[in-house]
Amino acid sequence: MGFTWLADAQSRVHAERVVERGHLAEERARLFKERRDDYFAFLRYTELVIKRAD
Repeated sequence: MGFTWLADAQSRVHAERVVERGHLAEERARLFKERRDDYFAFLRYTELVIKRAD
């Protein structure tokens, strides 16, 4: 019985870690996309400023 409880507890801990890693991966992907989109927006803005200066 003790081994069953221990195995069950370890399974829960493992499942929690897997879920947490998934959330962290999603957050990293979201932040990467935001930075990429901001960078391209900055490039478009810079291009417009340069065209207006000409």
